[in-house]
Amino acid sequence: MSGEEVKSLRQMLRRIQGQVGGIEKMLDEGRGLEEVLTQLSASMSSLKTVARNILAAEATFTPRIPQM
Repeated sequence: MSGEEVKSLRQMLRRIQGQVGGIEKMLDEGRGLEEVLTQLSASMSSLKTVARNILAAEATFTPRIPQM
């Protein structure tokens, strides 16, 4: 994976961490089940996107073979 791809994935993961923190706060505040589940679904979708991006990057990765 390129440095830019890793940087992008790290940004996405930080956003997901923020979403999860928000979900914890929502639970502490006693927010409605529908709201909490909506945020959980969004977080799970974001994680799936990260996983797909990692798989796509690895699938297109071509290792450099040294010339002999």
